[in-house]
Amino acid sequence: MTVLKGLSDGKLKDLAPLRQGPLARALEALNGGGEETRLVGGAVRDLALGEPAFDFDLATTASTDEVIRRARAAGRRQFHDYRHLVHPHRSNFALCRL
Repeated sequence: MTVLKGLSDGKLKDLAPLRQGPLARALEALNGGGEETRLVGGAVRDLALGEPAFDFDLATTASTDEVIRRARAAGRRQFHDYRHLVHPHRSNFALCRL
């Protein structure tokens, strides 16, 4: 059985990635105003294992237009398409709809 060093009682021990840095900025930009964005995928696994995460998969209730509007308002300028926006500080974010 895999030991999840990054968890305590089923919750992340280190909340810093959710509170500061590129992931926190992306979540801040995409959450609110009736929309919800969640961290999913390999980054959840990495953080649960106590490892650093560099690529973030996000699932959001926001429409494509709303994601782009919010990302631009937050200063993100590089887009491949709605499902993959690249943060200027080189953290990659893949997005899908909830």
